[in-house]
Amino acid sequence: MSISIFRADKGVEIVNEPNVNTVQFLTDTSPPNLQPEAINAPIGSLWIVNHGSPVTTKIYQKINVVTSSSADWQDATNPSGLSSWRKPVEVVDTVDVVLPSGTPGNPIVIDGVPITNQQRVLFTNLGIGDNNVYIYNQPTGIFIEDTQIQANGDTVYVIQGTFSTVLFSYNSSAWVITDQLIFDELALIRTFIGKSAPGNVTPAYTSTNFVSGGSSLETAIGALDTELGPNVVSNGLILSTNKINENIQTVGNFVINDGKVASASNVTSITTIDSVLAICAKWIIRIVVNGDSSRVHAYEILATHNGVIVSSVAYSSLNIGIAPIGLQITITLSGGNTLNLNVQSTTSVDVQSKRVAAF
Repeated sequence: MSISIFRADKGVEIVNEPNVNTVQFLTDTSPPNLQPEAINAPIGSLWIVNHGSPVTTKIYQKINVVTSSSADWQDATNPSGLSSWRKPVEVVDTVDVVLPSGTPGNPIVIDGVPITNQQRVLFTNLGIGDNNVYIYNQPTGIFIEDTQIQANGDTVYVIQGTFSTVLFSYNSSAWVITDQLIFDELALIRTFIGKSAPGNVTPAYTSTNFVSGGSSLETAIGALDTELGPNVVSNGLILSTNKINENIQTVGNFVINDGKVASASNVTSITTIDSVLAICAKWIIRIVVNGDSSRVHAYEILATHNGVIVSSVAYSSLNIGIAPIGLQITITLSGGNTLNLNVQSTTSVDVQSKRVAAF
């Protein structure tokens, strides 16, 4: 019995409309490359290799007209040619140059993650063997390469580890991060906010005086704001329009100018105990004879100046015991604007002073 079929030499061409949307069905004993028919075939054409073993018998589809070579054709019988997506992997190993092995019956740790039986790992830096996806066989402790060989355009999603939620793609020679810019940006954001790793990681604050450990940034900032309290009311020294540090500096300057404590020991020659940039100042001074704590003397000094001449007075004094010999308390002016409190004494004395006010 014979069968009658339509025969065509080399292939057939189908035209949807005259000279428009042409597609060809071609056959040959080798894959499409530099054959004239392969070069001239329009995009979408199919090329059937009708000779060889089950491995070499393939169907190719033309996807480009760029290189006029085999690169313009895609192997439609290769699963990776049909779809570039690979099954997700647990982690990516970018360090090992030799395929690692584990202890039979136990998980193996890759990139800080325990890998158990049948879980998948992408290795990208192997010096021996393919850089491809490998499946861990826990009973033997050995990684077995995926039956799908890496191909151009393969893409895989990473579940855990350093590259959690990142996509890796194969570019014919190496696995690269598909969304590198996004990955870099996420890493920058994690570093900026102090997040230690990808995934569900709660904040670990270095100080928890007012902030609860593990609370969200919104909660933490709210706690700090509550602790700071409402804005201050201007009172002549503190201004509501100032920043916090500006008001603290104002208070600090006020304390320095109007509350400074100074001291000096074993004073004999003229010694400046305190200096203040002011037009008027007031001090309380306590003087003790060095080596004899029973001889104590206190004075209240007021001083002012006009930029050239200083006027001062010790308008109050207290004395316990015999006064030191040759004790003198003087106020001098330097630079036309700085009042200096000076003490000298023939008898060695220890001096303490507190600036009560200055302006």
